[in-house]
Amino acid sequence: MPQIANKLIYSYGALVSLIGLPFALYLSLEDIFNVYKLSSKTIELSYFFAISPILFWILSIVIVGTYSLFFKTRMKLSRSMRKAIGIYMPIIAVSLSLAMGIFLKPLMTEHLVTNGYTLEKTISASAPWRSDIDVYTRDGQ
Repeated sequence: MPQIANKLIYSYGALVSLIGLPFALYLSLEDIFNVYKLSSKTIELSYFFAISPILFWILSIVIVGTYSLFFKTRMKLSRSMRKAIGIYMPIIAVSLSLAMGIFLKPLMTEHLVTNGYTLEKTISASAPWRSDIDVYTRDGQ
């Protein structure tokens, strides 16, 4: 493929990533926001929020790559910064994701129940890689 075609494909991928990743990050954090605000009569809760640390890590890589792509220069990252982005951040992101899935969802469920929400139904996942969704409702409002 010619050099310009590669550049266009990379630019398109960078723009899609810069637009799509913040949207995915919002969707992953939406459960936490809803449980924190308690402003809705019905709240859906799943394990989707647990991937937010991994999305933050991927977004940091996309930002560094997009900067390098659009300014036609390689970012001068120190050896320790490259090691942090390539080794430490993924390990920390996966560890945080597991911890959020194991510890935060039961705490969020308990918070909903103590604030008057009851489990109405559990929507089974339509695919094996998706998690079930618990639907909590608040009566009397």
